[in-house]
Amino acid sequence: MRETVCLLLAHPFYVWAIRSMGQLAGKENAYDTLLSSFKEIVENEGWSGFFKGLTAKIIFGISSIWIYEIGSQLVRKAVAVARENTDSSELDNESRQAWDNNLQIFEAQSQLIAKTCLSSFVYPLNLTSIVMTTSGSRLVCATEQKNWYDQYRQLKLAKQAQRGSAIFFGRSLPKGVAAFSDLALGL
Repeated sequence: MRETVCLLLAHPFYVWAIRSMGQLAGKENAYDTLLSSFKEIVENEGWSGFFKGLTAKIIFGISSIWIYEIGSQLVRKAVAVARENTDSSELDNESRQAWDNNLQIFEAQSQLIAKTCLSSFVYPLNLTSIVMTTSGSRLVCATEQKNWYDQYRQLKLAKQAQRGSAIFFGRSLPKGVAAFSDLALGL
């Protein structure tokens, strides 16, 4: 509940921030200041413009908490199993102490480990929320989708739902998309 209330309060600023960054693609200047952004959104979209992409953001927030907590519990369970199945009699004192320290670190950092390992499962919802914040705006990069689920489905069909999420392993773009990206950037 706390996460949802925080998202509701912060989302208008999130929309402004994403649109401010998105205007760079088309060299626009409608979202340069907070006041001009406010005026642009209210005049062209009404008050609902401040809450574009909120549904996907809330679903992302709630599912993230749920998935990360389950993952954290699994890491703590794995640490408990490792502790139970370790034959300490075969280890010297220094090795036993190092093993115990490592298990304590894993247990203490279980939330971070779960988040790192499981973030790619909920990332498409976050990306959908980011893309949907431009919906209804006059930006060149604005999406034409009116519904977050349609945008999510379009990203999945285009195999773009994981774009920007590769932490450890980079992904290459399809040749057509890469050529278009190079053309758009003037390379």
